[in-house]
Amino acid sequence: MQSTESGATIGARAIWIVLLVARYDLEAEAMGAHGEFLTEAADLRPALERAMASGKSACVNVMIEGLPAPVV
Repeated sequence: MQSTESGATIGARAIWIVLLVARYDLEAEAMGAHGEFLTEAADLRPALERAMASGKSACVNVMIEGLPAPVV
C-alpha cells in the first residue's frame, strides 16, 4: 500500500503523520456518484470535464506529492 509521510518539528517536538492512499473516488462510485482517481496533473482538466458531463455528484481524487509541512 502506498503512503505519504509528512512532518514538522515544533519547538522540541517532532510531529509526523503517515497518510495512506485513500480511494475516495471508489467510495463515491459505490454511492452512485462519478469517481475519478488522478496521479498526473495533465489528467485534471479531462477528469473535471467528465465529472461535469456525468450529471452526478462527483469526487475527483487527486494524488499530490507529500512534502513536509512548513514550520512557521
